[in-house]
Amino acid sequence: MSDDDRQPTAREPETDVARPLLAGPVPAGAVHVTAAVLVRGGRVLVARRVRPPELAGLWEFPGGKVEAGEAPEGALSRELVEELGCEVRALAFVARSTDPLRARPLVLDAYRCVLVSGEPRPNPLDGTHDRVRWVDSAELAALSDAGSLAPLDVPLAAAVVGLLTAAPAELPPPVTTLRAPDPGILRPPAP
Repeated sequence: MSDDDRQPTAREPETDVARPLLAGPVPAGAVHVTAAVLVRGGRVLVARRVRPPELAGLWEFPGGKVEAGEAPEGALSRELVEELGCEVRALAFVARSTDPLRARPLVLDAYRCVLVSGEPRPNPLDGTHDRVRWVDSAELAALSDAGSLAPLDVPLAAAVVGLLTAAPAELPPPVTTLRAPDPGILRPPAP
């Protein structure tokens, strides 16, 4: 196991969050996606995408699309079971990132979560991710600076870095809406 793959062993306390889950309304017609900010031992979980092709090889905060009639925290729980074989519980809204320039605008809401059961590992039957890493604030910033995070996760990274560097009983104030980088530039050109 490399240093990048080491997993913190201590579970984060569940009582350190007092903010509500509500992220605010999602515009009509927008695709609503959630992301888990799973923090343990001063590190946050990121997962490397396999698909779709424009996101392959990029890291993200794992999560997925909110289905019709589903609550965002339910989507997080379902998606992490499907993709990473672990159960999480959403505790608090962290930040929102949007891409309003798509044919159907995309809204990505990140939630602070705790691991309830299982260990996050890519599910080969799902095929969404091929690797997971626990990264500290410096490693997360480096992934963002290197263009190795999915575009909609880049604006979330600053809020998550703040969360990772805050005292355990503190959380930074919520960030309401952040814009993604130019949606036409999803990946650097191949060499």
